[in-house]
Amino acid sequence: MMSYKILALALLSCTVSAATNKDPATLYSQEQCSGKEIEIKADNTCVLLPVGSRKNINGAKLPEDVVCDFYTDEKCQEPLWIGMEDPGDCSFSELEIQNKTMFA
Repeated sequence: MMSYKILALALLSCTVSAATNKDPATLYSQEQCSGKEIEIKADNTCVLLPVGSRKNINGAKLPEDVVCDFYTDEKCQEPLWIGMEDPGDCSFSELEIQNKTMFA
């Protein structure tokens, strides 16, 4: 059975979980992994995204064995979209989540 670490992204905050030390996940303000970058440490906590980045996440790069979950609330309890896995996706436009992400 494959074990995954968790990266939770939400409209206002995000969480990244890892059983072992992992490189951080990187969130991007523009598609194709460009624009403003935000690194989220894989430490299994819900992290409030910076004000200027809320509702402005359009892509991400994930370390190996990391799963990214998106949330619409500040406590990472109301999932928006679940299941993004490594190596990540730098184009969220078809998922219509880029204008809703506040937490990771």
